[in-house]
Amino acid sequence: MKHSISILISTLLLSTTTALAQQVENQWLRPEGGNLDDPGNWSLQEIPGPFDTAVFEVGGSQPYTVLGTSGQIGGIEIGGDDVNARFSGVGQVLFAEFLDIGGRPSNSDFRPGRLRLQLDPGSPAFLSFIEVGNQGFASQFAIAPSSRIGTLFFDLRPSATVRFELDQDSGTSTSDPVLLAKKGASLEGTIEIIRQPGALLPPLGTTIDLLFVPSGIQNASVPAIVTAAQPGRRIAPEFIDTDGDGTPDRLIGTIRTAETTNVAVPGQSLEIGSPTFAIEAADLDGDGIDEIVIATEAGKLRIYQPTASGGIAGPFDYVIGLIPVDIASGDYDGDGTIDLAIANFGDDDLSILLNPDEDPDALVAAENLVVPAGPASIATIDLGEAEGNLVSGGADLFVVSRTTGTATGYKSRGGGTFEKVSEVEVGEEPGPSSPIDDENKKDPDPPVGVGGTASGLRGGSPTGILTIVQPDPVDGSLEVVGTVPLSGIPNGVASTDVDGDGSPETLVITTTGNLDLIRGEIDFSRSSIPLPAGMIATAITTGQFDDVPGPEILIAMIGENNQDPELLVLRPRPIEGPGDGILIDLVNVIPLGDAVSALALGTGGTPTSERPSLSIGALPLKGGDPAVNLLGLQTIETPACSKADFNGDGVVDGGDLGSIIGAWGPCEGCAQDLDQNGVVNSADLGLFLSLWGPCSI
Repeated sequence: MKHSISILISTLLLSTTTALAQQVENQWLRPEGGNLDDPGNWSLQEIPGPFDTAVFEVGGSQPYTVLGTSGQIGGIEIGGDDVNARFSGVGQVLFAEFLDIGGRPSNSDFRPGRLRLQLDPGSPAFLSFIEVGNQGFASQFAIAPSSRIGTLFFDLRPSATVRFELDQDSGTSTSDPVLLAKKGASLEGTIEIIRQPGALLPPLGTTIDLLFVPSGIQNASVPAIVTAAQPGRRIAPEFIDTDGDGTPDRLIGTIRTAETTNVAVPGQSLEIGSPTFAIEAADLDGDGIDEIVIATEAGKLRIYQPTASGGIAGPFDYVIGLIPVDIASGDYDGDGTIDLAIANFGDDDLSILLNPDEDPDALVAAENLVVPAGPASIATIDLGEAEGNLVSGGADLFVVSRTTGTATGYKSRGGGTFEKVSEVEVGEEPGPSSPIDDENKKDPDPPVGVGGTASGLRGGSPTGILTIVQPDPVDGSLEVVGTVPLSGIPNGVASTDVDGDGSPETLVITTTGNLDLIRGEIDFSRSSIPLPAGMIATAITTGQFDDVPGPEILIAMIGENNQDPELLVLRPRPIEGPGDGILIDLVNVIPLGDAVSALALGTGGTPTSERPSLSIGALPLKGGDPAVNLLGLQTIETPACSKADFNGDGVVDGGDLGSIIGAWGPCEGCAQDLDQNGVVNSADLGLFLSLWGPCSI
């Protein structure tokens, strides 16, 4: 097949002389999908040919499927539609001068353009030029299992995604790369390698040739690779240099056994009386275990106090203000204990609760701090050295006001009072914010990411933005140092060091179903990571949730019809390859019984008090009272039988025995070499037989 694709490329270069300017647009007409070979489904009342551009932008609200036979088309453009295209016909080839996804005027944040292309085995496609995400939206190109695509140049723009879908036959039916970019590739967006829903992954040890660029992958950075396997498995991506010239030219993915898995451990359910808008985990009593601080719709602050034995004391209640939407914690009066600040959206002020005795049942209310109208989020930061009547050692506050579109810095004056030192504009209707600081807001001058909107950035409708605000370490003045367009309106903002370089990145969940990853210190870039289709992200937090070193990214999701709430657990880590890429594994999907309004990660509240626990603001979907549910995560080793369940079907049986026999003999590094001595022999067979039977994870 490699030779046949090369012949196709040479033939096309020699025979194709049609200028793109001569192409005529032929619009697909049916939002419900249908037959590509029916002339009545096209605006020109004929099937697109070599002088036509097949355009898909009917403006439907749902994904649709189109079916057709392979042939020669001048070009394919995907506007704002979500298209699943299947081309069939054994031995036939799909030709097109270009494929453009997300480059039409109809594209927007909510209509970025998506194409899933499915081809029959043995029927490749050759698309001379492929461009994904030209307009800066989160466009997506998904390649179904068994499909093989050749192109001269593949251009993946920074906010776009290419998705490689795998099933049990991937990498076993052919050795050809899924995507061959003969002349080059620009990989500035996100690469997804995922198991096709409802399918199994290929057998253990299978290596899938995903992308081959003979001229080499020259990018300074491949921002993110996202993998989603199945329980007990992981997909290990790797850039390799096959010709030895020092430049990687292939991306492969190998199916391996996951070293660990984790199991959700439910904790207590805490009564809160009315829905919660915000939760903060803060060690108010100095025992190393975080208290759970909850702001409710009723204008009440409720505090629960986990104990070293695994119990929970409280609640301790305080009256705060109208519509409390966010909580921050820090030593605001400089006495060495952790105090609280609560943003009261309905009162245009902050409630300040001081903690003189390290006792969550004895907090003292200071005078409320009046702030610009509509405080939507607050953060604890350090606005520099104290001067005049300001307190040295007291933590400072950063307040984002939705109504005025501003961020304001307040320096501590002691006794729970503050002085305004600076204010900047941060877009229209700003909301969630997070210090870009992986050490719990302790850097002397961390920037703060503020989610909001801006009009006119990409045309008429408002665009989601992240405004980067930098405090001056000397006088505490605030300066906007960057504005990054997002994939949608921000629902939540968090930060953590996802690539292990010591510098945190910002993570934003958006209304378009993406996780935006913002990187950089002077020049900022964005990668958009698609979250599960048909789901809405409602809350995000970060931190170490299980026993595996490093942070996790925790995202609460719910179906578009308020069904099937779940918690995604993603684990980032660096990956070797071009530039400074990040690998993000989806390691767990935890079903939840209720919708989620807020998340906070701390310690305590589960049977093992030293373990991290997640506080989940729960909104019952089927009746019942609002609550904050506690959840832990137990890390366990993957069962030994998983290494012998080569096909991953949940049982060690005859199907796996055939894999052992097929690999018999010298086999360095292969999955069937269970004792890892470089040869598959009777010793491995004995180990295999000892693991015979069901293998649940």
